[in-house]
Amino acid sequence: TREAGGELAFDGSGELVDAAIEMVRFDQSKLLDRMAVGGELTPALMTDVARMIVRYHRGAPEIHRGSGSSNLAGVLAINEAGFATSHVFEQAEIEAFTGGFRTALARHCELLDRRETAGKIRRCHGDLHLRNICLFDGEPRLFDCIEFNDQIASIDVLYDLAFLLMDLWHRGFPELANLVMNR
Repeated sequence: TREAGGELAFDGSGELVDAAIEMVRFDQSKLLDRMAVGGELTPALMTDVARMIVRYHRGAPEIHRGSGSSNLAGVLAINEAGFATSHVFEQAEIEAFTGGFRTALARHCELLDRRETAGKIRRCHGDLHLRNICLFDGEPRLFDCIEFNDQIASIDVLYDLAFLLMDLWHRGFPELANLVMNR
């Protein structure tokens, strides 16, 4: 806090300037990415994960901006700004990607807008992969969601889920990805 005399104090009575938190610790071997390496992901566990994600998405606030496609256009703008400063890709690669993105967006804008109208755009996790899911007290828990950018995290629930499905597929668990998708 900033006290009346201008000095900073921990747990003071003045205006809050910054906050410190102590995060709950958990057994790192219970991160689902580590459990995947150890062969510990089971259909029963992934069914529990799928059910937990459904509950999370159902409880997430719906986002209605009038257009599901405009939100993705905003994400593209964020990506373009990042590409401009990253020097990872050649300019021709950036132009090919962004051009392809715009073409796909134009082709599917009506579907995206219908999904927004149907309440499928929500304030989601935004970074939903195995490393951001743990077992805590025997139950799957999400953590480390995108907090810093509402545009990135306000997405279709299928985009949120797709990150986890791709992670499972990439790690050699297509059958578990299929199970999660179909729950």
